Amino acid sequence: MSAEISQSLLQTAWKVPLEEEMRRFPELKQEDIDTVLEWCRQQPHLPQVSAHTAALFLLLSNFNIELAQTYIENHYTFRTYYRNIFADRDPLSKGIKDAMTLANLTLLEGLCHSQCRVMLANLKIFESSKFNPKEFSKLSYMILEKDVLDNGFTKEGYKLLMDATGFGLGHMTAITPSFLKQVFSYFLDGANVSIVEINIINVNVFVEKLVFLIKALTPPIVYERIKLYTKDKNALCLQKFPLSILPPEYGGQGKPVSELSSQTEEAVRQFRPWYLADEKYLRVDESKRPLNKQNKKVIKIQENLKSLELD
Repeated sequence: MSAEISQSLLQTAWKVPLEEEMRRFPELKQEDIDTVLEWCRQQPHLPQVSAHTAALFLLLSNFNIELAQTYIENHYTFRTYYRNIFADRDPLSKGIKDAMTLANLTLLEGLCHSQCRVMLANLKIFESSKFNPKEFSKLSYMILEKDVLDNGFTKEGYKLLMDATGFGLGHMTAITPSFLKQVFSYFLDGANVSIVEINIINVNVFVEKLVFLIKALTPPIVYERIKLYTKDKNALCLQKFPLSILPPEYGGQGKPVSELSSQTEEAVRQFRPWYLADEKYLRVDESKRPLNKQNKKVIKIQENLKSLELD
């Protein structure tokens, strides 16, 4: 893959034209996008930032220019350092193929009642020795990121519907505190998708212990987005989603989970050139970062590198 082709892929992967996004979200102003892009060009350590990316972060920051700039800085810095999530994202790699074998991860076809997009996750294999939370999270984010590129911006965000059937002690102990900090710090301060709610059904004691750990490690805004439903309360959760999008395994009229998951896995494999180009070209170059541009968040990331690598 040549450099020219790779760079072109990163720009042309956005399927919804920016002009259409600006019509859908009138608060997006060309002058604000230009301001953010000019700021990005003045940061020598940042990669080439597209107009789509600038507009997306303006939307996610409620059209606050300074906040959008901060998110962009964090976004590319996190993606450079948090290799557990953003390195080796080759769909043909053993890690990603193992994650596809382990779990169903897919977006449902349609929106929930609050117009959010919905991602479903459940385990295919319950054996905890095969569970790798880093590859699971990596694939999950690959799917979400591709959805933004394919279907455009969403101000309503994403809801996760997670089925905890088969989740046990071995799964819980595989998820380390420092890895949880990585995941949630990125989604709070640098993600280009917004997770507005995490719904977990068929909750057991091990899920409850994991969520208790999350509560201890993260700001309240994270815990407040997690909704737990034991088996006898599953129906309350599933009411949030139209029957037309729910798979029949969950009482709906949509496509079966296995069919949706297979479609998603094939789409991710077909998108392989973009994931490879992203990792090669859309990362920060610390050698070019001015000393006066260091911020507390970047310094903290660098200080935590050794502990993160121990995971």
